Amino acid sequence: MDEDKTNNSLNTIPKRLKYIAETYPDREIFICVGKDSRDAFTARSLLNLAGKFAAQLLHNGFKHGDVIANTLPNSPERIITDLGIILAGCIGLNGQILLADGSDFLSAAWKAKCNGIILCPEQWSAAWRLFRNHIADPTVGMFSLVCHEQVPDLTKVVLIRPRQLDM
Repeated sequence: MDEDKTNNSLNTIPKRLKYIAETYPDREIFICVGKDSRDAFTARSLLNLAGKFAAQLLHNGFKHGDVIANTLPNSPERIITDLGIILAGCIGLNGQILLADGSDFLSAAWKAKCNGIILCPEQWSAAWRLFRNHIADPTVGMFSLVCHEQVPDLTKVVLIRPRQLDM
């Protein structure tokens, strides 16, 4: 990349990702290796998947500047959803839950005026255990409504299961 491209015109993550996808579309830029799996994302495929997720966020009522907490573990889905949040113009909040009662996360979400949360609806997920009784209809699909008295701005939940995002 020339000096002008690196310093001026590619000053945001979306601009840089689009540039890499156009310039090196088939280059692997993320590789996730698991015990029995290897998921490699080319620049083009990552931009495509994250762009689709961003479009779904916007279609389901998220708007520029909304804060979305992502509680997914390190995984291909986490990469796609984090970039999708950015491409949608939203603000990502790391949704790490360390305390058994979730008070650390609830406090951070309240302070950040969190509008949405991404979580995996599986029993091993601390976020699922914290929010499952606050979700309007967890069987409705990927998007549902959520209400938690300690985070009054939180209204939307995005339910992501492993291997759900068309990889």
